[in-house]
Amino acid sequence: MQIELTTDQHVVADAELRALVTARTEHLLARFAPTLTRVVVRLTDANGDKGGRDDIHCAIEARPERRKPVGASHAAATVPAALDGALAKLARTLGKARDKAVDHSRTPSMSEVASA
Repeated sequence: MQIELTTDQHVVADAELRALVTARTEHLLARFAPTLTRVVVRLTDANGDKGGRDDIHCAIEARPERRKPVGASHAAATVPAALDGALAKLARTLGKARDKAVDHSRTPSMSEVASA
């Protein structure tokens, strides 16, 4: 799973932030890692230097193998809170998508049940 980080001019993408994003993404999406090819994390500060409440936005897009990309976003007062909120939403969405993709071919059709 490749993890990419992009930021706007108000969020500094230093080594510490990259390490935080990588560690939390790998931890919270570990159960989906074998099926994910890439995860793109985008952090922005809506108010810039003015500050404000819940002005840090985190948008994440995950690209599962052989399926459409899945995304989630969250706004919070700090980068870690925004990241964790978006990752939690993404994990729920990926779990639901995985559950829907379960092979139901072994489930008998209505006609098979009626003839049995």
